[in-house]
Amino acid sequence: MPQKNNEAKGRLELIEKIRKEIDSFPHLKRGYSKEREELIDLHLTLGYLYSDLPEFQGQSLQEFLIAHSLTKELGDMEKFAHINGIIASMYLAQLDYSSAISYYEESIQLLKTTKYNKEMMITKKGLGIAYLKTRNVEKGVLNLTNAAEICVDLGDIDNYMEIITILGVYYKEQQEWDTFIDIETKALKILLDMGADEEISKAYLDLGIAYSKLKRNSEALAQFKQTVNYAIKSESNLLIYQGIIMVAETYFHLRYIEEAKKEYLQALSMAYYLGMQNEVKKTKMVLLTLGATEEELHLAEKTGKMDGKK
Repeated sequence: MPQKNNEAKGRLELIEKIRKEIDSFPHLKRGYSKEREELIDLHLTLGYLYSDLPEFQGQSLQEFLIAHSLTKELGDMEKFAHINGIIASMYLAQLDYSSAISYYEESIQLLKTTKYNKEMMITKKGLGIAYLKTRNVEKGVLNLTNAAEICVDLGDIDNYMEIITILGVYYKEQQEWDTFIDIETKALKILLDMGADEEISKAYLDLGIAYSKLKRNSEALAQFKQTVNYAIKSESNLLIYQGIIMVAETYFHLRYIEEAKKEYLQALSMAYYLGMQNEVKKTKMVLLTLGATEEELHLAEKTGKMDGKK
């Protein structure tokens, strides 16, 4: 805590110093000047300094707006678009979506005359999110998709994953399962290339659920089996359990009763191992309806508890 207080104090002292420097500037002439460029940079620095202090977010925005106004006459379209993007992202963080959209749209118009694709990607991503938040789905999806395409051109995996995750969440909420499957499959390809086993397992689980919603149980089963495989690789016991349960449930829907019973018994052992008493009760009830014997239930319990002691 003392270190944070010292950091905040240091920022406030620097802010005060910069403010005095700004106050000493002479009256600016119209158009480009070295002094105008220096003054813009000082206001931008103040904006960034204020942005690190939660109680000064409003002041931070004001500094960026001042820099924005001063930049209009500078003739630097890249810089003007960049400041537009900063302001838009701040409005987005404040949930003022209409203001964010206005600044993002202006940024895109400016960037059309430049070759700065990274800036365009960030702008379209923010604009897409803002449009989704205002329920303008068509424009939201269009801008996010365009942003994802730019990510592919740039080889920007992190932003690509973030964008398709946003799209995936949206389509999942809307229960548009075919589109969700398409989006999640693209994400899975990247995750497989990265070797991110736990994330791969989660992606297969989501895909399996989507196929289940569409009653495409054979395809769902293949996804759930992969969920278990990659959960084992990542040593995520909870994901292993979730995958096994879904494999068992899918076998049941496919009328493969013996296979379903076998998987539910494995799930019961895992539930004992993880100490998940509610899951133990539910899984036992399912197993009894599938004709499991007391001996089979006892063996699953014994196996789970023994594994838990290792």
